Amino acid sequence: MKTRRHQAIVQLVRAQTIADAPELARRLAAQGFEVHPGMLERDLRLLGVVAEHTADGGTRLRQSVDPADLATALDNLRQFLVEITPSHNLLVVRTRIGGAQPVAVALEHLQVPGLLGSVAGDDTVLSAVAETTSARAVMDEIWAMVATSG
Repeated sequence: MKTRRHQAIVQLVRAQTIADAPELARRLAAQGFEVHPGMLERDLRLLGVVAEHTADGGTRLRQSVDPADLATALDNLRQFLVEITPSHNLLVVRTRIGGAQPVAVALEHLQVPGLLGSVAGDDTVLSAVAETTSARAVMDEIWAMVATSG
């Protein structure tokens, strides 16, 4: 069902002018998909769909990242990610040996909300979290992305 929903989202965003997530949710519901706001937000992030400003002052959803890049990013997280430890506004991300670079790149491609940037070593990534965001919440979001992408 998730794969069909993702396909429907991509088709709708590419073929129609959709102003925002609530409008997309209504169109998905018309096609028989039940989505709640958290699920849709995660789907949009996984698919690289963002809102952009239009010339007439409105907004439009569009796919900003190649889905193949996102799939690779998620695969890298599943393959290399071992552990995440939150500390104040930092995340210490442990990976398999040699996995820190692919994981850091994956975190950048996935545009995890609240994650400002990452520095990678060989098996450890240090990620900075915005002061207005809980490091634990960012950690939970990363794990949720990994869990729902398989």
